[in-house]
Amino acid sequence: MSGTWHRPRHVSQFHQASIGDQGTSEASITLSPEALV
Repeated sequence: MSGTWHRPRHVSQFHQASIGDQGTSEASITLSPEALV
């Protein structure tokens, strides 16, 4: 059945972009305390 289901490319790119944004946000939050110190 998975063969009949076709995932749009823009959806995959959107998820990847979201994951990238979350990773950047986490990195910024992690570096913020060090920057303040």
